[in-house]
This record gives sequence, structure tokens and C-alpha cells, in this order.
Amino acid sequence: MINPLFLSHLKENIDSQIKILIFFGGFTHIGFFIFGIFFGIWQVSVYSGIAAIVFFFAGVFIHISNFVVFYVLTFIEIIINVVWLEFSVNTSLGFPLYFFVLIPVSIYILFTEHSRWFRIIFLGCSFFANIFGYLFFQILSSLMPATDISLSVLLTFSVYNTVCVGFMIGFLSLYFMLHMQSQFSIIEEENSVLSEMSFRDELTGLYNRRFMKDFLEKAFASSDKEFCVAMSDLDFFKQFNDRFGHEAGDLILKTTASLLSPYSEETKISVCRWGGEEFLFYFPMPPQKAELVLNQIRENIEKSVLAYKDKLLQVTMTFGISDSAKNYDLLSQMIDDADSRLYRGKNEGRNRVVL
Repeated sequence: MINPLFLSHLKENIDSQIKILIFFGGFTHIGFFIFGIFFGIWQVSVYSGIAAIVFFFAGVFIHISNFVVFYVLTFIEIIINVVWLEFSVNTSLGFPLYFFVLIPVSIYILFTEHSRWFRIIFLGCSFFANIFGYLFFQILSSLMPATDISLSVLLTFSVYNTVCVGFMIGFLSLYFMLHMQSQFSIIEEENSVLSEMSFRDELTGLYNRRFMKDFLEKAFASSDKEFCVAMSDLDFFKQFNDRFGHEAGDLILKTTASLLSPYSEETKISVCRWGGEEFLFYFPMPPQKAELVLNQIRENIEKSVLAYKDKLLQVTMTFGISDSAKNYDLLSQMIDDADSRLYRGKNEGRNRVVL
């Protein structure tokens, strides 16, 4: 799933690029209008003048919300251009080249909300329709009677058309590649964010229970390194909730998490919110070192004062530690052992570490 805000920015970016292309189409027809007047070909001047006005009107006032609509309008404009000018001027001025512009334009259809098969079929059909359309008008023009238009005029129009078509195809193709690159970058960034969110607790920002269970299972399966697990919870947390409300309870949980995070970074331990007011720790070290770290954490939490409305709140934590060196058969047994030591600490007066 991609963040709608990212998609909105992408869509706005694409719309602006299409409008640039529309304006370029308008300037292209201004060139045809001038050539038509200069060489006395009134059909080219009339059609190109009208087309230029339409292109600029579309660029200023029309918000392109569907690439299929943009494609169809472009296709109709090119068909009218080629058919009317070929039959009215009765010669080939290079206008069939514009069928090739529709090929990269068709690629934009890949970003519509239609099904994948629709997009593939549409792109394939448009590709062959453009090629056969171009060949048809080339053959048709070769069968028409010769006209009195000079070779220099034909060469001028052909060169101008070739340059314009080449620029449009290059512009569209380059933008398509850049757009694809930005799409992949945004998807990778969004997937990274979603992946991070999937194993983080929403309230505290610490690892969640699912991530920690998977992490500990891997550590437990690898018996080459000794590690410790510590279970803890906030003392008298239910009383804080009952007296001050859940908003105060959430503040206590978030503040506690912020006090635990620096230790996680400095000592390479991992901390998760196991559930409710319970926190589970992973220590890649012997239990004696883990006990020292937990006592530092415990003292730091005890000294902290939380301001909630007009109240000052103080909390404490109790910890229980279990050690992988005891050769537990299951990870659940190791966690249960840490949990039993936690409750032993509560029965002994709370605000302590039990090893």
C-alpha cells in the first residue's frame, strides 16, 4: 500500500508535465501556422491556428485527471490533422510522423487505475494502431497525384515535423523513465516505513511483541551466545489509570519508553512493549552485567517526575531476569522464569531487580 499523499504529489507532477506537453503542442502548431502563411498553404494555416488555440486553452483551463482521456484527445487531434491535411493538400508533408508520438503517450496509460491486463492490451493495441496508421497514410500519400508544392517546401515541413516529433518522443520517454525511477524510490521508501511500522508499538515507538518473539526465537535457537531476558512492568500502574485516567497512563508509558531508548542505543539491548504496562528486554551479555544496566534504568525512572496537568507523577519499575545459560528447553520457559522473578520482586516490595 502506498501513502495517498505520495500518490497525490506524483499525480500533480505528472499533470504538470502533461500540461507542458500540451503547451509544446500549441507552439508546434504556431510553427505550422507561420509556415502555412509563408508558403501559401491555407489549409495548414487554418487547421494549425485553430489547433494552437485549443492546445493553449487545454493547457490553461483543463485539469487532466485521466490519462486515457488525454490519450484519446491526442489521438483524435492527430487523426484529424493527418486525414484532413493529407486529403486537402493532396501531398505528404510529414504529418503521419505524429503517430509515433502516441506510442510513448500510451505508456502513461500504465498508471491508470484499470486492471493490469487492460493496461497491457491497451498499450499493445495503441502501439500497433499507431504503426499501421502511419504506414497507411504513407502508402495513401504515395498513391495520390503529384501537386505543385515544391520539393523545398516538402523538405521544410518534413524536417520541422521530424524535429518536433523527435523532441516530443524524447521528452515523453525521458519523463517516463524519470517517473518510473521516482515511483520505485517512493515505493521503496514507503515499504521501508511500513516495514518499520509493522514491528513498532504505536504508542511507545518501541518494538512490539510480535517482533520481539521472532527475534528471541532466533537468539534462542542459536546456542553459541549467552543472553538474558528481563521482564518488567510499572508499579501500581492500574492505580494511576484509575486515579488520573488513561491519558495520564499513556503519558507514563510514552515517557518510560523515552527513558529506555537511550540505554537500547548505548548497550545494544533490545526493548519491546510486551503488553499493557509490561516491557521485555533482551541483553546480549551475562546476567550480572544485565543487572547493572537494569539498576541504572530503574534509578533513572525513579528519579523522573512527569508533569500531567497540575499534577506531578512519579513511577517505579520492577524487573525479573532469566539467563539462557540455564539451558531452557523452550523460549517460553525462559520468559516465564523472568516473569516469575518479576512477581517475586513485586511481592518483596517493588522497585527492584531480581536475578
